[in-house]
Amino acid sequence: MTAALQLPSLDSSDWRARAACAAPAVDPEVFFPGPGERGKVARAKRICARCPVRGECLAEGLAMPGLLDEGIRAGTTAKDRARIRGQRRRGGAT
Repeated sequence: MTAALQLPSLDSSDWRARAACAAPAVDPEVFFPGPGERGKVARAKRICARCPVRGECLAEGLAMPGLLDEGIRAGTTAKDRARIRGQRRRGGAT
């Protein structure tokens, strides 16, 4: 069982600079895989798994309108985030 992420407020403007994906050696394209690019998805999720700002990233991703939501954020795909939004609307846990 994985621990639930705490979703902090988005007031902190510097969280993106502390993100694992912001490291110079990380290719940002890995976070926007095309259909069937499972290797990119797995790579992005590994980077996210060690990120200190996953909560902030997920909160921002969940706040995006579904049609504009794309890419890997906080180790989740757009489909994962749509499922989380649905659970929240129904009153379920994330």
